[in-house]
Amino acid sequence: MTNYLDFGLIPVLVIDKPSCAKGVGEALLAAGLPVVEITLRTESSWESYQHLRKIPGLCVGVGSITSVAEMKKTIELGADFAVSPGLLPEIAEFAINAKLPYHPGVATPSEITRGLSLGLKVLKFFPAESLGGIKTLNSMSAPFKDLRLIPTGGIDLKLLPDYLQSKKVAAVGGSWMVPQGLVDQGEYEKINQLTLQAVATVRQIKEAQDAKN
Repeated sequence: MTNYLDFGLIPVLVIDKPSCAKGVGEALLAAGLPVVEITLRTESSWESYQHLRKIPGLCVGVGSITSVAEMKKTIELGADFAVSPGLLPEIAEFAINAKLPYHPGVATPSEITRGLSLGLKVLKFFPAESLGGIKTLNSMSAPFKDLRLIPTGGIDLKLLPDYLQSKKVAAVGGSWMVPQGLVDQGEYEKINQLTLQAVATVRQIKEAQDAKN
């Protein structure tokens, strides 16, 4: 099975209407991006997760995890990966013990060091653009040989190439492919088109990198 990070993109989904989840998931799949992070930012997030989970071939992660209870539920429901806005060792330990891929958010070298000391090799750089973007990411990650990051926060299609060209970036997280307005309105074709553009950009960057190598 392909690693979800190999796609270079993780759509970050905020959804109020569980009835829209299936359409969004299918739009992502149709665009060649079989991965999504459903965030726990709305009351209906868990119900939406259940709808996404039923879509064959879709890799579903749970994001915005801020408590041990939420991590326990994420594990119990069989998520493919988990994401948090920050790093708390007690939450991380549950994911590690369950062998669940986990990407807590970091914003400083101290937090990176703490995450690596727990055995986590792929961390979320959040909020990426507010922290100084790709320039900060490259500078801050330079001392850490085995580190890879998932920058998330304020990134769009225009900024995507700058991040993906960094060897420290495992994948880029973003909501521009699945903006909440389009999600709640059921505009699945528009979501599909936005995702197709992003997937095409990733492909172009990878082809250019392969040509250099």
